[in-house]
Amino acid sequence: MVQKKYANYVYTKRIKAERILKGLKVADMASKMGCSRGTYYNIENGVKCPTIVDINKISEILGKPPYYFFKIYNFEKEIEKDT
Repeated sequence: MVQKKYANYVYTKRIKAERILKGLKVADMASKMGCSRGTYYNIENGVKCPTIVDINKISEILGKPPYYFFKIYNFEKEIEKDT
């Protein structure tokens, strides 16, 4: 269960960070995706699991490949490299 929560945290935080970097508001993203502000807000906050179509739209709007939002950084491997 911890991994699932962490994975949700990773994609939601990355989506929100990229949206803010692009200067877009929640309403802008919802409009570009063709959904309500509530639906987009729920995706960005991990309440609603995004569909593949949602992820593809978000990726296109934010200019990042879909896997970017789900890539989990492995800190343990980095620690092993340093020791």
